[in-house]
Amino acid sequence: LYVKKQNSIFKVIPELKSYSIKGFFIDHLDQLWFTTDSALYSIQKNGKTNFEVKFKKNNLGWPIRIDNKLWITSKNGLIFFNPKTKYTTILNQNDGLPVKNLQNAKLFHGEEGKLFLTTLNGLVSIDTRKIAFNHIAPTVLLRNIYVNESILPFDRISATATNNHYQIRLHHH
Repeated sequence: LYVKKQNSIFKVIPELKSYSIKGFFIDHLDQLWFTTDSALYSIQKNGKTNFEVKFKKNNLGWPIRIDNKLWITSKNGLIFFNPKTKYTTILNQNDGLPVKNLQNAKLFHGEEGKLFLTTLNGLVSIDTRKIAFNHIAPTVLLRNIYVNESILPFDRISATATNNHYQIRLHHH
Protein backbone atom coordinates (compact mmCIF):
# COMPACT_ATOMS: atom_id res chain seq x y z
CA LEU A 1 0.00 0.00 0.00
CA TYR A 2 1.30 3.45 -0.85
CA VAL A 3 0.66 6.93 0.48
CA LYS A 4 1.62 10.18 -1.22
CA LYS A 5 3.69 12.57 0.90
CA GLN A 6 3.43 16.28 0.10
CA ASN A 7 7.13 16.73 -0.73
CA SER A 8 7.98 13.36 -2.23
CA ILE A 9 7.06 10.68 -4.71
CA PHE A 10 4.90 7.73 -3.63
CA LYS A 11 6.47 5.76 -0.79
CA VAL A 12 5.75 2.36 0.69
CA ILE A 13 4.05 2.44 4.09
CA PRO A 14 6.66 0.54 6.10
CA GLU A 15 4.16 -0.83 8.66
CA LEU A 16 2.29 -2.69 5.89
CA LYS A 17 5.19 -4.26 3.98
CA SER A 18 4.61 -7.70 5.52
CA TYR A 19 0.85 -7.84 4.73
CA SER A 20 -0.80 -9.10 1.55
CA ILE A 21 -3.53 -6.46 1.36
CA LYS A 22 -6.79 -7.31 -0.43
CA GLY A 23 -8.69 -4.06 0.16
CA PHE A 24 -8.62 -0.89 2.26
CA PHE A 25 -10.72 2.07 3.37
CA ILE A 26 -9.83 5.35 5.08
CA ASP A 27 -12.71 6.58 7.24
CA HIS A 28 -13.76 10.10 8.22
CA LEU A 29 -11.39 9.96 11.24
CA ASP A 30 -8.42 9.17 8.95
CA GLN A 31 -8.26 5.65 10.34
CA LEU A 32 -7.13 3.12 7.74
CA TRP A 33 -8.90 -0.25 7.67
CA PHE A 34 -7.48 -3.05 5.53
CA THR A 35 -8.13 -6.72 4.81
CA THR A 36 -5.80 -9.62 4.17
CA ASP A 37 -6.94 -13.04 2.96
CA SER A 38 -9.03 -13.71 6.08
CA ALA A 39 -8.43 -10.93 8.62
CA LEU A 40 -9.34 -7.29 9.22
CA TYR A 41 -6.85 -4.76 10.61
CA SER A 42 -6.87 -1.06 11.42
CA ILE A 43 -4.10 1.50 11.63
CA GLN A 44 -4.43 4.37 14.08
CA LYS A 45 -3.12 7.88 13.37
CA ASN A 46 -0.03 7.09 15.45
CA GLY A 47 0.83 4.27 12.99
CA LYS A 48 -0.04 1.39 15.33
CA THR A 49 -1.53 -1.63 13.51
CA ASN A 50 -4.39 -3.36 15.33
CA PHE A 51 -5.72 -6.83 14.57
CA GLU A 52 -9.53 -6.58 14.61
CA VAL A 53 -11.01 -9.96 13.64
CA LYS A 54 -10.30 -13.13 11.65
CA PHE A 55 -12.87 -14.80 9.40
CA LYS A 56 -12.10 -18.51 9.11
CA LYS A 57 -12.84 -20.33 5.84
CA ASN A 58 -13.48 -17.07 4.00
CA ASN A 59 -11.57 -14.79 1.61
CA LEU A 60 -12.00 -11.07 2.16
CA GLY A 61 -12.27 -8.22 -0.29
CA TRP A 62 -12.96 -4.53 0.34
CA PRO A 63 -14.05 -2.91 3.63
CA ILE A 64 -16.07 0.27 4.10
CA ARG A 65 -17.17 2.05 7.29
CA ILE A 66 -20.68 3.46 7.61
CA ASP A 67 -22.03 4.85 10.90
CA ASN A 68 -19.13 3.32 12.86
CA LYS A 69 -19.87 -0.17 11.49
CA LEU A 70 -17.81 -2.02 8.90
CA TRP A 71 -19.09 -3.82 5.81
CA ILE A 72 -16.64 -6.16 4.08
CA THR A 73 -17.01 -8.00 0.79
CA SER A 74 -16.06 -11.67 0.92
CA LYS A 75 -16.25 -15.01 -0.87
CA ASN A 76 -19.11 -16.04 1.44
CA GLY A 77 -21.16 -12.83 1.16
CA LEU A 78 -21.27 -9.34 2.68
CA ILE A 79 -19.83 -9.24 6.20
CA PHE A 80 -21.17 -6.87 8.86
CA PHE A 81 -18.71 -6.10 11.69
CA ASN A 82 -19.22 -3.85 14.70
CA PRO A 83 -15.73 -2.85 15.96
CA LYS A 84 -17.10 -1.76 19.33
CA THR A 85 -18.91 -5.01 20.24
CA LYS A 86 -16.96 -7.34 17.88
CA TYR A 87 -20.32 -8.68 16.66
CA THR A 88 -20.15 -10.09 13.13
CA THR A 89 -22.55 -11.72 10.70
CA ILE A 90 -22.60 -12.53 6.98
CA LEU A 91 -25.36 -11.58 4.55
CA ASN A 92 -25.76 -13.70 1.41
CA GLN A 93 -28.39 -15.03 -1.00
CA ASN A 94 -30.51 -16.27 1.91
CA ASP A 95 -30.84 -12.62 2.96
CA GLY A 96 -31.78 -11.35 -0.51
CA LEU A 97 -28.42 -10.58 -2.11
CA PRO A 98 -28.31 -11.70 -5.76
CA VAL A 99 -25.04 -13.68 -5.42
CA LYS A 100 -22.98 -15.31 -2.67
CA ASN A 101 -19.42 -14.60 -3.81
CA LEU A 102 -18.78 -10.88 -3.29
CA GLN A 103 -15.02 -11.06 -2.81
CA ASN A 104 -14.27 -8.84 -5.81
CA ALA A 105 -17.31 -6.60 -5.39
CA LYS A 106 -16.78 -2.88 -4.82
CA LEU A 107 -18.52 -0.81 -2.13
CA PHE A 108 -19.62 2.81 -2.15
CA HIS A 109 -20.98 4.85 0.75
CA GLY A 110 -23.94 6.96 -0.35
CA GLU A 111 -25.94 9.51 1.61
CA GLU A 112 -27.78 8.74 4.86
CA GLY A 113 -26.35 5.29 5.51
CA LYS A 114 -26.84 3.90 2.00
CA LEU A 115 -24.43 1.23 0.86
CA PHE A 116 -24.01 0.45 -2.83
CA LEU A 117 -22.53 -2.91 -3.80
CA THR A 118 -21.49 -4.12 -7.24
CA THR A 119 -22.37 -7.72 -8.12
CA LEU A 120 -22.29 -9.87 -11.23
CA ASN A 121 -26.08 -9.33 -11.37
CA GLY A 122 -25.99 -5.53 -11.16
CA LEU A 123 -25.84 -2.84 -8.50
CA VAL A 124 -27.39 -3.41 -5.06
CA SER A 125 -28.52 -0.61 -2.76
CA ILE A 126 -28.75 -1.33 0.97
CA ASP A 127 -30.14 1.04 3.59
CA THR A 128 -27.80 0.09 6.45
CA ARG A 129 -29.85 2.03 9.00
CA LYS A 130 -32.88 -0.22 8.44
CA ILE A 131 -31.07 -3.53 8.98
CA ALA A 132 -31.49 -5.30 12.32
CA PHE A 133 -29.73 -8.50 13.29
CA ASN A 134 -30.80 -11.29 15.64
CA HIS A 135 -27.87 -11.50 18.06
CA ILE A 136 -29.29 -14.70 19.57
CA ALA A 137 -29.94 -17.61 17.25
CA PRO A 138 -33.46 -19.07 17.49
CA THR A 139 -33.66 -22.40 19.28
CA VAL A 140 -35.73 -23.84 16.43
CA LEU A 141 -35.80 -22.63 12.87
CA LEU A 142 -38.20 -24.26 10.42
CA ARG A 143 -37.22 -23.74 6.82
CA ASN A 144 -39.30 -26.36 5.02
CA ILE A 145 -41.87 -28.87 6.17
CA TYR A 146 -42.33 -31.86 3.92
CA VAL A 147 -45.55 -33.88 3.72
CA ASN A 148 -45.46 -36.89 1.38
CA GLU A 149 -42.18 -35.63 -0.11
CA SER A 150 -43.70 -32.25 -1.05
CA ILE A 151 -42.99 -28.93 0.64
CA LEU A 152 -45.96 -27.77 2.70
CA PRO A 153 -46.98 -24.21 1.74
CA PHE A 154 -46.56 -21.82 4.66
CA ASP A 155 -50.13 -20.51 4.26
CA ARG A 156 -51.27 -23.88 5.62
CA ILE A 157 -49.34 -23.38 8.89
CA SER A 158 -50.48 -21.27 11.84
CA ALA A 159 -48.63 -20.61 15.07
CA THR A 160 -49.81 -19.27 18.41
CA ALA A 161 -47.61 -18.13 21.27
CA THR A 162 -48.40 -17.72 24.94
CA ASN A 163 -45.60 -17.16 27.46
CA ASN A 164 -42.93 -18.55 25.14
CA HIS A 165 -44.93 -21.71 24.50
CA TYR A 166 -45.49 -22.28 20.79
CA GLN A 167 -47.89 -24.60 19.11
CA ILE A 168 -47.88 -25.28 15.39
CA ARG A 169 -51.07 -26.49 13.70
CA LEU A 170 -50.99 -27.95 10.25
CA HIS A 171 -54.21 -27.38 8.33
CA HIS A 172 -54.95 -30.31 6.05
CA HIS A 173 -57.75 -31.13 3.66
